[in-house]
Amino acid sequence: MTVIPHGKMASSPRARCNPTCQRRGDAMQRSRLLLAGYTAARSVSGLRGYRPLSSASADTPAQTLSSTPPLPARTLADLRRRLAEESPALSDFVYSVEVGTKKRPLPKPKWMKETIPGGAKYAAIKAKLRELKLHTVCEEARCPNLGECWSGGETGTATATIMILGDTCTRGCRFCNVKTSRTPPPPDPNEPSNVAEAIASWGLDYIVITSVDRDDLPDQGSGHFTETVQKLKALKPKILIEALVPDFRGDPGCVEKVAKSGLDVFAHNIETVEELQNMVRDHRANFEQSIDVLKTAKEYAPSGTLTKTSIMLGCGETPEQVISTMEKVSCRS
Repeated sequence: MTVIPHGKMASSPRARCNPTCQRRGDAMQRSRLLLAGYTAARSVSGLRGYRPLSSASADTPAQTLSSTPPLPARTLADLRRRLAEESPALSDFVYSVEVGTKKRPLPKPKWMKETIPGGAKYAAIKAKLRELKLHTVCEEARCPNLGECWSGGETGTATATIMILGDTCTRGCRFCNVKTSRTPPPPDPNEPSNVAEAIASWGLDYIVITSVDRDDLPDQGSGHFTETVQKLKALKPKILIEALVPDFRGDPGCVEKVAKSGLDVFAHNIETVEELQNMVRDHRANFEQSIDVLKTAKEYAPSGTLTKTSIMLGCGETPEQVISTMEKVSCRS
């Protein structure tokens, strides 16, 4: 039993402990401080075999942190010396790591940048197309040059490629973004008149009319194509019309009908070189069939009518294949 002298109060539990307990508590406190310093040093420096802070008696006053942060250690020896002389400071635990590499991106070429579609001409063409419920290959195929063509571009002459026979194709070529269906809606009977009215109001000298494939129709849409060309020529006789037609499944009667409709340029694209036809085009289209379409059109079209075809580049063809394809088209069509 511990006796407290008269006039003295036990201010804390430590005051009521005997000297042995007090020494044991001081030793445990020093151990905790040394362990904390050792752990912090290892987390900062990652050193192996780090020597703990030198032990100090319980009576040694604690060091006060300076208001000015010490300079960061530059070498391993500096870090060891600092840890031996003073307690760890906040700056010992703060560091920055640069992640990744700073590479300046190369500027994009000007021809890859397109302005947002807009302007008076663009708005007028779009409003007229919506009013007459017409479609363009520019929109349906999501052409990136739409804004330039509709607003006039460098020449100042606005133009659009009209797409007739609806906006849904019966074929699914790999390069095209037009939506497809085996049974698309029937063609609009008023479309030929609406197309002629719209194009005549634009004041253009040259227009391209194309269409989706309509394998679901008995005449493959050739009658609709012919009517559109004839009505446009009736409203504006001097306008030059290029008809970019499908292959009509190789039906020579359909090709003859369109070739004699009054157009100025009969166009049908073979799309790619002969070796890549199956990879790029729908399985119902092929190189030989397209060659026959061009050959038939040249036979039946009036004198002075031009025939035209085009191919895409960038599908994996070689220069030799391109030259060979052009030679075959020139000789056989």
